[in-house]
Amino acid sequence: MPRWRAARVDWFDTAKGFGFLAPARGPAVFVDYHVIDMPGYKTLTPGQPVVYTATDTGRGPEATRVIPYPATGATADSRPRRTPSRWRRTRCQARAA
Repeated sequence: MPRWRAARVDWFDTAKGFGFLAPARGPAVFVDYHVIDMPGYKTLTPGQPVVYTATDTGRGPEATRVIPYPATGATADSRPRRTPSRWRRTRCQARAA
């Protein structure tokens, strides 16, 4: 069973399709676009958090699977609220009256 680890993208060249991950401890991990697990165009942005599995090659660690998180840090729970500000004013005026 592979061990999942957390890291941030150090750099990724979209034109060439490879880059490096920077884990909290240990050496940089090589990543190729083939191992990025996401739909559509596979790319990473510097500073983006990821989880990955890796194998040790003769030249150093290489990612075998990478799952990126959104670069902005937005999650399903942090969606903007749709409550218009006029509703807030209406409720405040109703309490005062």
